[in-house]
Amino acid sequence: MDRRSVSATVSFRRPGHKASALSLRDLSVSGCRFTTYVRAVVGEQVWISLPGLESIVATVRWVADNDCGCEFDHALYPAVLETILPRLRR
Repeated sequence: MDRRSVSATVSFRRPGHKASALSLRDLSVSGCRFTTYVRAVVGEQVWISLPGLESIVATVRWVADNDCGCEFDHALYPAVLETILPRLRR
């Protein structure tokens, strides 16, 4: 499934760090892209909180300036993605 454009502020956390806010830019069943001012590291595991779901475990796959791409450890079901998308668009 293709990535869907979104614009929402959600929280994420990393091992040993407090939760931080990030600006979610796109989302698919397999991952997401976000902007954050907290330094992320390729290969690092993070937990992303999407509305209505438990935190999702993801691995940072790329970092470019303040943008990051993550792959979810367990893909979302397409129906779950469709359910949360309206909450992530402004």
